[in-house]
Amino acid sequence: MQTVRISNLNEGDRFEQALFLPSGQKLLTPGVSLSRRHLQMLSRQAVTELILADSLDELAEAGVLARYDMSQVRVGQVAEQDLIAPGGALLVEQGQAFEDHHLASLADGGFVTKGSGKSETTTRRDRMLMADLAVQQLEEALPQLELRVRPEQLEIWDMHNVNDRIWPSQRVVRAKRDGIVDELQRLYTEIAAGHQVQVNAFTVMVEDLLDDLLNHRQQFPQLALMCRRQEDYLPDHAFTVAVLAMAIAAQMTWSREHVRLMGLASLVFDLGMLQVPKRIRIGSGELSDIDRNMVHRHPVFGLLQLELIEGEPTLIKLMAYQHHERENGSGYPCGIRGDRICDFARVLAVADAFAAQTAPRSFRKMKLPYVAMEEMIRAAASNEFYKPAVRALVQAAGLFPVGSYVKLSNGKYAHIIAGNPNHLDRPVVQILNRDATRIGEPVDLSRMSPEMLSVVRPVPGLDETEPHE
Repeated sequence: MQTVRISNLNEGDRFEQALFLPSGQKLLTPGVSLSRRHLQMLSRQAVTELILADSLDELAEAGVLARYDMSQVRVGQVAEQDLIAPGGALLVEQGQAFEDHHLASLADGGFVTKGSGKSETTTRRDRMLMADLAVQQLEEALPQLELRVRPEQLEIWDMHNVNDRIWPSQRVVRAKRDGIVDELQRLYTEIAAGHQVQVNAFTVMVEDLLDDLLNHRQQFPQLALMCRRQEDYLPDHAFTVAVLAMAIAAQMTWSREHVRLMGLASLVFDLGMLQVPKRIRIGSGELSDIDRNMVHRHPVFGLLQLELIEGEPTLIKLMAYQHHERENGSGYPCGIRGDRICDFARVLAVADAFAAQTAPRSFRKMKLPYVAMEEMIRAAASNEFYKPAVRALVQAAGLFPVGSYVKLSNGKYAHIIAGNPNHLDRPVVQILNRDATRIGEPVDLSRMSPEMLSVVRPVPGLDETEPHE
């Protein structure tokens, strides 16, 4: 470990060790050059020296930080100090309750700055300054980013539909989803701890999803909407958004490269929510001004975590930063509107909102997908969401979305297993008994007249169970 005076630093300096702030937070990973913005940020610091080291263990051995005893920490316990993860990221703030993902990221121990009060304030201020730095660097990169999908980039996909027997069983679909979600959780744990991960760890998942989309376009939304979803579980939400965003982009005839980009961004866009306490994420009551500010800043803090994904396109950072902006300017963090939002973030916003509306919540009954789709359509009509993206969502998932239960004109109940983009009210259905067992083979309503059979209305799940295999 060694110290370096801030006054001796120059733009373009590069170090073989990581560069840490005195609070213990990592400013630069090894081999990354100091930028002009870094120097401007450091000029606002009340310190004169930074620390070069291979790990926080070196800072602890030198007495700069203190190791935190995690052996007695339990979920729900309130942190008495700001806690820094082994990779140099501020993970838990003083007064915040420990959550499952905190303990996973602190499996190798945590660190606190020496002293109290002032040091904790410094730790949080350092994170704010680094987040603002990430925003400034992103804004400087904007002129080099391609924000629009141009007509000449559209692609008529050679996608073919296959019958339901070739598409995997629900058991296989669930297993695929669970495997990807588990891997996402592992990667999120590394990122939350401040460790770098390779973008290829995410791209292999996207390629797998793209293959399913290419070969099973109508059934593809099942991955998002026909599997049981977990409440307040960020990796599970990210997977749902990825499937929906890719389906929307494909329906809009975006190129395969753009669809890949949507999938990749969707898997990592909401990492900033790791910084928002659970009581805020799942609470149904009115938020305080402080709580609301924390929610509105999560896209900003997400930029810090996205910097830990090596090889990630800069455009993904912009998509994550803008995914809560709205067409009418009612969004956050900047309140921009219309064409100031990149096309990719517009699609991401639609997929994220629909995934959130159809997700289970402890404080309310699960919203019927049909009702959620109606709300999305109304929101697009009032210029909250990008109309072409909402239209593509309806075409991809169906007016009666995949995974919905409906009552048919013959009095039977059915499960929607695929949509029909050209006949939104005529999906592919699996007719069911009241005990959710299947009756015969799937029926494509678009292949028969409405007088013979049609959807009457959506209904809740049958006894909250899924059809048997």
